[in-house]
Amino acid sequence: ILVKLADRTHNMRTLDHMSEEKQARIAQETLDIYAPLANRLGISWIKTELEDLSFRYVKPQEFFALQAKLNKRKKEREKYIEDTCDVIRSKLAERGLKGEVSGRFKHVYSIYKKIKSQGIDFDQIHDIIAFRIIAPTAPSCYEALGLVHE
Repeated sequence: ILVKLADRTHNMRTLDHMSEEKQARIAQETLDIYAPLANRLGISWIKTELEDLSFRYVKPQEFFALQAKLNKRKKEREKYIEDTCDVIRSKLAERGLKGEVSGRFKHVYSIYKKIKSQGIDFDQIHDIIAFRIIAPTAPSCYEALGLVHE
């Protein structure tokens, strides 16, 4: 199964030379079968890549329009992620808590699904960035969560 997922990921990365009809068919199959399979196996980075690559071919206009909107303020969001991670690390250190802090952009297809499922515009989405704190113990995880909620 893993070899098949790797093969499909490679195929999705190299669809450009095929006809639009074949691209759309393979991309839809990837969205319907392979991305959910990767998710079920706990390989979210493959799921994410497969969804974004598939979205590009299944709905190219929507993909490129959304991608352009995301790219428009990308540097600003990168700075926000960096600054917020620094603040969280600092607050954790003040409390003597250990933890790995990271931030990321949510991927294009998940943002698209949210827009469609909630019937909202891009400008109404306020959670296109996600943060993660990995704490060494469950109690320290709850302490970190409380700190973030402050």
